[in-house]
Amino acid sequence: MRKRIFVVVGFLVGLCLLTTLAFATLVVSTSDPTVGIESANVEECGAAVVSIMIENVSNLGYARVNLTFDESVVSVTAISDSDFDSTPNIYTKGPGWALLEGAQSEKGLEGTVRLCDVKLDAIGERGDMSLLNLIDVALDDMQMKPITVYEINYGYANITIAGPPFGAIPDAEIEIWILNNGVWTKDPITMYCGDSTPLLIRTAEYQGISMVETSRRGRRVDTEYLGWYARGNYRYSFIADRFGTHKIVANGTITGSSNVLSVNVIVSYSSGLPPSTTVRIGNAVAGGGENAVVSIMIENVNDLGYAGVNLSFNESVVNVTAISNSDFVFPPNNYIRGPGWVFLEGGQSEKELKGPVRLCNVKLYSVGECGDMSPLNLTDVALDDMRMKTITVGKIICGSFATI
Repeated sequence: MRKRIFVVVGFLVGLCLLTTLAFATLVVSTSDPTVGIESANVEECGAAVVSIMIENVSNLGYARVNLTFDESVVSVTAISDSDFDSTPNIYTKGPGWALLEGAQSEKGLEGTVRLCDVKLDAIGERGDMSLLNLIDVALDDMQMKPITVYEINYGYANITIAGPPFGAIPDAEIEIWILNNGVWTKDPITMYCGDSTPLLIRTAEYQGISMVETSRRGRRVDTEYLGWYARGNYRYSFIADRFGTHKIVANGTITGSSNVLSVNVIVSYSSGLPPSTTVRIGNAVAGGGENAVVSIMIENVNDLGYAGVNLSFNESVVNVTAISNSDFVFPPNNYIRGPGWVFLEGGQSEKELKGPVRLCNVKLYSVGECGDMSPLNLTDVALDDMRMKTITVGKIICGSFATI
């Protein structure tokens, strides 16, 4: 009896050893051949280059990959810099794919091999993302025998906001830029009331900087002292919180005044349609760990006594950190909230509100990564007049937040 038990135990131990050895053969060694493509951030209306690399290979004579991508986000427009004698091209391609092949004529390639560099042109808008997928991967040696590929590493292409088209700023100068539909500009732009967009101040000197905003045909002037800054680029934001033309200037204690930005802020409904009561929230972008502010506006309203909205968002991308600047006597706060939402209410005690009314400004803090996007949805919208009768809302315009 003891002998039979010993035999069974010995068999089980042997089986465990065989299983362990078999499992060990499945682990990818650092010296096993791999094929991969890089990831890239591609600026709107711009381009980026990624490399397709083959690692840990010996006597490589031929390589083939089919690169697939979302054609609504990026397009493959050029191939360059291959290590192969017969280099890949983009003649064999279709919607969302390009077949890339390289071959050697005499000597096999060793070690780390570049199949090619791939130029990606941005087709989509900021926040769009495409997987860069490698399929139908095949490697052969110089004797046309298959080389086993143990790992394929995919990449991503993220569409980001284009950077300002500037070079080095001349000495003793200061300038200010504004982002308009993903493009940095100094030219006049038009925005809807309630929206916000980044500003960029560039200073060539270490100096104190202030920003001056003039609106209502010069009758209102807002000056904000920003502090002392070294030579460099500094991001702020503009909030389109009042209708009309806004003039924005950056002043330096050494350089003097910058160029003048002109922003025309308009109402959101089409001029050919009768105005109806609209509740809207603006759009915003910010870098990771930065803040942005959007306004929640109520347009074309009379006898307004109460407003309530539920603002929802993706809390992995953005968070609401503060509420300010309400036109209501009893302004909203951010006490009534939960994961991914905050309920905002404003009320009047005696006198009604009319015309464009600001429910509040909402301070947003970016917690996501570059390319992340969150909707700013307005739900459970309710408006009452001073007699607590419901005011019909004709249109609700939601916004979005993007991390750049």
